[in-house]
Amino acid sequence: MRSSFAAAILSSMVTLVSSPALAEDTSPAQLTLRGGYAKFYAFNFGTAGLEAAVRTVAGLHVVAGAELYAVNVVLPPDQQLETGDFSRWNTLLPFNVGAVYKLDIGPMLRPYGGADLIFAQYYRSVDAADWAAGARLRLGADVMLHKHIGLNANVSVGGWSGQRWDDLKAGLPNGGWLPQISAGVVAAL
Repeated sequence: MRSSFAAAILSSMVTLVSSPALAEDTSPAQLTLRGGYAKFYAFNFGTAGLEAAVRTVAGLHVVAGAELYAVNVVLPPDQQLETGDFSRWNTLLPFNVGAVYKLDIGPMLRPYGGADLIFAQYYRSVDAADWAAGARLRLGADVMLHKHIGLNANVSVGGWSGQRWDDLKAGLPNGGWLPQISAGVVAAL
């Protein structure tokens, strides 16, 4: 009984992998919607974003995207007394531009590696605004469920730097590492 069940599952997987619906990647562009986690010192950000990729030559894609980084920060005691709030949500809207190279390993699996630049306005007051800028290396993969839809996993490591991080949290240096892990769905256009 178990062997016939295993044979049926294996047969279904072979049929799926060899399906014409999962042909070689010839799409000129992709959109990827991801959610994830990023860390910058004491900030544990929840992330969500949208990224577009346009194929230029062979597996090389130019990418551009925007994300929302959100973190719930516990306020210092003096601000808690002043506002009556224990914590507040801080958000950043980073955007990135870069390139990734995607390998076409069979009809389902498309791993990639690349690099991008990342920018975000992280501080804004009536008289000033400060931006962080940095770069990161990326690895990931698209697992295509159909020619036009799949799942995506992405990890990146890099860093960014800005002049007023200590205004957000006392003692933060001006720059540091920014690792991120994320996953979502990809649509091949």
